[in-house]
Amino acid sequence: MKPNTSAVKKYFQEIPASVRKFLITSLILFSIWKVTYHLYFKPTRLIDIPLTVQTAKNTQQLLAAIYPNFNFTSEQKIPKEKVDFFGIYIMKDSKRIVGIFDPCNALEVFIIYVGLIICLPSNFKRMALYIILGIFSLYMLNILRCSVLGILNFNRSNYVDFAHHYLFTMVVYVGIFFGWASYIKQSTNDI
Repeated sequence: MKPNTSAVKKYFQEIPASVRKFLITSLILFSIWKVTYHLYFKPTRLIDIPLTVQTAKNTQQLLAAIYPNFNFTSEQKIPKEKVDFFGIYIMKDSKRIVGIFDPCNALEVFIIYVGLIICLPSNFKRMALYIILGIFSLYMLNILRCSVLGILNFNRSNYVDFAHHYLFTMVVYVGIFFGWASYIKQSTNDI
C-alpha cells in the first residue's frame, strides 16, 4: 500500500505560511540542538557540569539564608554506572537534604523557552531581552524549586515526591507559558 503523499502535500499547503515557517524553523532548531547536544555538549559536559554546580551553589546559599543557624555543605557525586551523569548533594550535618543532578539544572527548560522565542518573528533587541530575562527568571524559579524541595526534605514532609514530580513541573511550565504569552502579546501589540 503506497502512502498518498499528494494529500499530505495538499494539507501542508493549506496551513498558513507563517505557521508553516514556524513549524519548519522549530523542527530545524530542535534537530540542531539535539544533535549538537548529544554529539558535543553531553560528552564534554561543557554546559551541564557548570550549570549544575552553579544551581547547587545558589540553592545552598538560599537554604543558608533561610536557615542562618545551620551549616549546609555540598558533596559532588558522579555515579560509577553513569559517567555522563553529574550531581551535587546539599547536606546538613552529613545528612542529604537535596540532590541536584544534571536533569535538575533546567537546561532543557531554557532550551524550550528560547526555542519558541527564536521561532517567533520579532526584532533582535526585543528577542534578546526576552531571552535574557526569561532565562534569568526560569533560573531563579529553579533555585527556588530546589530550595523548597530541600526544605521539604529537611522537614521530612510526605509531599516531596508530589512536589518534585508534579507541582514544581507544573509551576515551571506555567512560568514558561507566561513568558511566551507576554512575548506574543507584545508582538501583537507592535503590529
